Amino acid sequence: MNMKLIFSVSIICLIVAKITPIIHVEMTNYYLDLDRAVALILVIGLFFRLFKEDFLSPFLTLIGFTTGFIGVASLLGIDPVKAAILVLMTALVEEIVLRAVVLEWALAHFSKWTSVFGAAVLFTLVHPAVYSAPLYGGLVFITGVILGAVYLYGSRPTQFSLRTDVDSAISGKSVRRISVGVVYATMVHSVIILAGLLLNII
Repeated sequence: MNMKLIFSVSIICLIVAKITPIIHVEMTNYYLDLDRAVALILVIGLFFRLFKEDFLSPFLTLIGFTTGFIGVASLLGIDPVKAAILVLMTALVEEIVLRAVVLEWALAHFSKWTSVFGAAVLFTLVHPAVYSAPLYGGLVFITGVILGAVYLYGSRPTQFSLRTDVDSAISGKSVRRISVGVVYATMVHSVIILAGLLLNII
């Protein structure tokens, strides 16, 4: 079977697992969506298999950041397993789905900031708490805009206004810039989540 087809299916599975988790396991201090974990492992594994040379450096950066983040979060009294889940299962998954997939698609069809704001709206809507807390919803939307801008800067540092060409989406150069954008946005996203936890906003 075509590896790129399998990769596309794994991305779809990740999106479905993010929106409607099927295997949800509650722990004392955190929860884990097992179907999301399996889909994420599949996506990363296939991405590594297809684009190893362009993906390796950003992936190692993410591993280094995650290790440091777990250490800092532990010092601040947050369970290390919960900290790892925040980076990998929350921030990374949302950045893959909402920036690497949704925002990249939007950039091929709309202007830069229309795409960023559109992805931010979708980012807001996938957080159920916003429906009962409008102020929180506003903060989530602003966060979505910030993460979109970070993703754009990370994926296009010298051509910040570049519109994406869908036909080049599987090229090595494109894969590397998308990977870097996702890693940048994941790091900022993780720090924002940590700040929200410490301030009792989340």
